Amino acid sequence: MGSIVTGPDVTSATVGGILHGGPSPIVGATIKLYSTGGTGYGAGATLLATTTSGSAGQFTFPVNTCVAGSEVYATAAGGSTGTNSANSNLLLVAALGDCSTVSSSTYVFISEVTTVAAAYALDNFTTVSGSGATATVTIGAPSTNSAATPSCTGTGSSQVCVASGLKHAFANALNLANSVTTSAGVPSGTAYATTPSNVNGTAPQYLINTIANIAEACVNSNGGVAGDSSNCGTFFTNTTPPTTSTASPVTPTNTFQALLNLAKYPTMTPAQVTALFGIVPATTYFQPTLTAAPHDFSVAIFYKGVTISGTASTFGYPYYVALDYGDNVYAVDMVSSSAGPVTSISMTSNGTPLYAGGTISTTVCVAGVPCIAEPDTNGTLWVANGTTTVGSLYPVSTATGTVGTAIAPGASIPVFGVAIDKYNSVFTSVPIAAAANSLYSVASGGSALTAVQANSAAVSITAVPAFLAFDNTGSLWNADKYTANTATSTTYLANSGTTSTVFSASAVQTVDDSTVAHGGGYGVVTDSTGTGWTNSGLYLFKATAGNASAPTPITITNASATAASARYSAIDGANNIYMPDNNAANSYLWQYLPATGNFINMAPCGVAAATTICSATAATEVIDGPRNAQVDSTGSVWIASSTNGNIVQVIGTAAPAWPQLSYGKPGVKP
Repeated sequence: MGSIVTGPDVTSATVGGILHGGPSPIVGATIKLYSTGGTGYGAGATLLATTTSGSAGQFTFPVNTCVAGSEVYATAAGGSTGTNSANSNLLLVAALGDCSTVSSSTYVFISEVTTVAAAYALDNFTTVSGSGATATVTIGAPSTNSAATPSCTGTGSSQVCVASGLKHAFANALNLANSVTTSAGVPSGTAYATTPSNVNGTAPQYLINTIANIAEACVNSNGGVAGDSSNCGTFFTNTTPPTTSTASPVTPTNTFQALLNLAKYPTMTPAQVTALFGIVPATTYFQPTLTAAPHDFSVAIFYKGVTISGTASTFGYPYYVALDYGDNVYAVDMVSSSAGPVTSISMTSNGTPLYAGGTISTTVCVAGVPCIAEPDTNGTLWVANGTTTVGSLYPVSTATGTVGTAIAPGASIPVFGVAIDKYNSVFTSVPIAAAANSLYSVASGGSALTAVQANSAAVSITAVPAFLAFDNTGSLWNADKYTANTATSTTYLANSGTTSTVFSASAVQTVDDSTVAHGGGYGVVTDSTGTGWTNSGLYLFKATAGNASAPTPITITNASATAASARYSAIDGANNIYMPDNNAANSYLWQYLPATGNFINMAPCGVAAATTICSATAATEVIDGPRNAQVDSTGSVWIASSTNGNIVQVIGTAAPAWPQLSYGKPGVKP
């Protein structure tokens, strides 16, 4: 259980607000105002003030001074709406934002919609204890993920990074629901259709309203327990995650815990999804709403581009998405699937535009030219792009999008993958079977690629090296290019020293020699144990360093679907693996849960071939033809959804991860 600290008796402002369950005011609820903690996940929050809602659901209270740099949130527990008795299952929440914004002008709306937004955005940072008027919601993060300003300093073993996941998570909540105002006007407690941070961002208004309507069926009732026939009982039963998703499912006893469960495990089971949709009231208050049950309850924002100084730059065919230590998002984009030029567009963790960059390359990103990108901590995004005859690494400023001088390994040599180590040395691979030197690097601040050596011998990884990733020991993993094969698909280069390019004499070790026919590698990720995971589109291969025995391929499938062409993977802070499926009919986001050995297939707002409506522009608000995924410090999964020109942010289901891959902490929470 998270710890709560009582705030000091220093009044800085008077905050007002209103509490509603659907259309009805909630009377007699206990309202609490908190600032977030910085000592651990779901720990260390400070109670600022407590009051009770009045006959119209109104409340006011003095606000005690909160910790500078912390975030603020309000909770409402218990209370009654209309003719029902006090509902001990009622627990609603609203995210307010940064402590510095709370003033006498602050006005708060707490509703089911604001609670949905808070649950999805903040589930990784929250613990809930108690029930009724004594319920406590504790939101916090460790100092490594609650920094006011993210940073990475030093290099190598002296490198120290801090993330701002907690701050960014509150920004995500404020992108979903109109829950607070700090100036003139009154918030509505309703779901946004367009994100306030980015006019090109579409929030899943219909889906959020549907989830809020489900919660309202419990809020505006006398309560219940899981297993009974009440609306609350049905809500709690069907937001208890299945054991295929978690070995230790929690059965909720209040509305906020139920929504936290739904955010973390949005697929539940098909029967649970149907049952939840079945308790939507006949007359729904939150509109517009879904008219049929969704595939699942995963929530995603769809960004179509950025607008800077009135000029819109929309995504045409985003091929790759990358993140830096501040959760800033960099999209490598083209006009279409086969037309250039290749450009870079960037935005912050909540979609606020940063830049629309210039031309990176006139060579388009196609199957043999994947345009993989990764940022260093010096302010450069490195993009690999090249055909089978020529290729280059392109340095792009993460501040302005300005493209620097391209760096090439030599004539008639392509480049493919990109991986950066803790020294900011950039590594790239050369997928030519006859090439003696198949791995190149450029040192931090350098301007030339050189062949990587292991004890004075040039390193040749495999016949067609392609996708690269460093593990937590500084050793380098490679997955073969995606060409049909039955041979090696993953290799491992052991780092035996303390600098970026010290590899052992037996550096190249085969760790996957499967005889199962598959489509070659679509990327490799490593977890916190140093295990490598290669995704081949149909299978996931688990590879152990130094073990040449053929691993058993794990088919990417579950009871309802099978992957057709899962692409470049990402890993979160709990070692879960995410693989977007480049399938025009069913472009799922696949999640592999090592703890249970199961696969989950999410389809935010449905699949491309379905008719589920999540927004007024539903045709483009699905994942369609995705290329890759990355996980940020809030636990959002970012996806390059190429076919419909979106960068997609799936909120709530993943665990926070270090977004700066070069920091070398895969599978670990910040």
